[in-house]
Amino acid sequence: MAGKAQFGSKIGLIAATVGSAVGLGNVWRFPAETQSNGGAAFLLLYIACVFLLGIPVMLAEFSLGRGKRSDAVGVFRKLSPHSGWWVVGAVAILASYLILSFYMVVAGWTLEYLWQSMTGYLYEPVNAVAANAGIEGLEQQFKLRMQEFIVQDSRPLIMTYIMLLINAGILMMGVQKGIEKMSNILM
Repeated sequence: MAGKAQFGSKIGLIAATVGSAVGLGNVWRFPAETQSNGGAAFLLLYIACVFLLGIPVMLAEFSLGRGKRSDAVGVFRKLSPHSGWWVVGAVAILASYLILSFYMVVAGWTLEYLWQSMTGYLYEPVNAVAANAGIEGLEQQFKLRMQEFIVQDSRPLIMTYIMLLINAGILMMGVQKGIEKMSNILM
């Protein structure tokens, strides 16, 4: 039987873990949340939460998985046989699936925003008022463009499907050639 797929380097594991933990949510919403919630004070609280909650939970998850050589459901079944604690692992897997579902939509929006930026369509005035609004109106212009995109019937779905295909391609390449390589590049 072939060996279990593993990361080729510690830096690859760290890049994949950090990429998963940081995720699109921090890139997408973090600057706005920082600005609207006190700037540096919010940032300090955020960093404290990462060190006090995020890292210990991540290390506990790693330790349980490695120690019992199993997935989330299997770990709880091994730790507490004949009990219902396996549901905790199932909820963790369900949460991951729900987060993935949300992120694929947001990633599709991000892909569309990138495409509009590269083609120049993002910068074309939506109307005559926007054409004369100057720098102040640029943020409103971007919001109008993305709102125009989001209310369409098929384009948001197409971009989401493209992101799903990209992710499926990366996963099919395996841990080292797919996930680890892309994590190292993107991080």
